[in-house]
Amino acid sequence: AAAEALRACAPWAWATLEEFEGVLLGGGDEARSETSYLREVELGVFLRSMVVTMGCALYDTTCRADKVGEALVDARAELARRLAATCELEASVKAWRLARLEESGKPRLARLAALYGFGPDSVETRVLETLAVLATAQTDAARCVLVEDDHGRRATALCRLAGASEVEVERFADADNEHVKENVVYVSDDADAYVTAGGVPPLRLSRICARVLRGDALGADELLKTAGTKLETLLAQEGLVEIDEDDMSRQPRGEEEEEEAVETQQQEKARACEDEADGSRPVAGGEEL
Repeated sequence: AAAEALRACAPWAWATLEEFEGVLLGGGDEARSETSYLREVELGVFLRSMVVTMGCALYDTTCRADKVGEALVDARAELARRLAATCELEASVKAWRLARLEESGKPRLARLAALYGFGPDSVETRVLETLAVLATAQTDAARCVLVEDDHGRRATALCRLAGASEVEVERFADADNEHVKENVVYVSDDADAYVTAGGVPPLRLSRICARVLRGDALGADELLKTAGTKLETLLAQEGLVEIDEDDMSRQPRGEEEEEEAVETQQQEKARACEDEADGSRPVAGGEEL
């Protein structure tokens, strides 16, 4: 209904959604492959970009117009109606997609977000979904409108498209986060790539992560790149790889592993002190106590 409302209200705006018509009017792919789900997410991000652009245009005509005439007032009213219809469609698409997640098996992107502890519509999930869309864009509309080659514009666009503040994106990009440690999400360390000193860092999904989320067939070397990450866990849930529990126990796993390393260090120091006290370790001059 929301799609038909936008089609009737703004046929020109609807024309930009032509590549998503199968999702909007057909209800999506019943089998819901990985790529079909990514296309649904792509539609949501694209609608968000339309809402942001229309909102900026409405603000501009309201606050910066040199004169107010009847034609301009009519144009503003039309833009406001178009914006309202697009907002309604965006909300409808999001609600429909989240409802389908509860009804059917969850695609890899949704499961990866859950493995990292992200909520279904949390800021972290929206940032991850936006990065996935930028990495796997399937439509010309998304590739033309969303993909930026400039690091600065890409970083700030991420805030707008994910509906997140700079602080929230910076928190997502923190080096202590598991998805950053595992190189599932790459954070640029090039100072020249930042908008301003201390600004939002440019982010992107790793190539192997994008391929896993697309459902691509992976070779042995590529599967090896997922070792010790949530991507490996994701594939193991589907029986595509086997996780060696002994190897897993030796992989870094955050605070618990750090505490274990500290404890081991303390034990080694204690043994060294005991050895010195017993006279079993050499002292200065090469003599033993």
